[in-house]
Amino acid sequence: TLLGQEGGNALANVLLGYTSPSGRLPFTIPNCENETKFAIAQYPGLPRKNPVNVTYSEGLLVGYRWYHANSVTPAYPFGHGLSYARFEYSLVHCSSIFSEAVEMVNTSHSGHDYVYVSVRVYRKVTDAMVPKPSFSKAAEVVQLYVDFPRSAKEPPKQLKGFRKIWLRPDESQIVTFSLMKSKHLRVWENEMWSVKSGVYGLNIGPSSSNIKVKTKIFVFGDESKNSVRS
Repeated sequence: TLLGQEGGNALANVLLGYTSPSGRLPFTIPNCENETKFAIAQYPGLPRKNPVNVTYSEGLLVGYRWYHANSVTPAYPFGHGLSYARFEYSLVHCSSIFSEAVEMVNTSHSGHDYVYVSVRVYRKVTDAMVPKPSFSKAAEVVQLYVDFPRSAKEPPKQLKGFRKIWLRPDESQIVTFSLMKSKHLRVWENEMWSVKSGVYGLNIGPSSSNIKVKTKIFVFGDESKNSVRS
């Protein structure tokens, strides 16, 4: 990665504790070459000497989705990043929490096409590794991953939103994500987009492999449009 002419100063500020790092990986770093076992037909293609045909047999299992679907722990997961600051997460509100008393989000009939989930992110008073840091604010990137119901046949933990927030020690902030049912919860099936009825998992944390808050909701899909809840 080319850091630019100020890359040296930026790196020195991080190493000396003048600022807290907050970058996040936009890809997964594997443990070894071709860990996902790509065949030659998938990449670079066939025939070997002059590839012209590529088979996309991996479907949607690309990058971090393959790792979660196959329960493989990568060297560094998607969304991973380091920070001198330490943060805590807690669930504040969800538009429908799936528990023993199941509340259902029937967006087809209520007129509301959104699901909302809010978490509180708190920065601890003491930071890690830096006894007397020179920085006051530190950033955290809050990420939302969605698990679809089995009937959707989708990969697990799909990134559906993220927010970068800045906090001082002993400060907290509420982060709210809004999921539009017809956009974020739809799947491509039978040559059309549709929403499946079922339980959706909402997972929030600083990376795809470091989930701090989990909750579940039940959403009525397009096949339930004619069944009105009394």
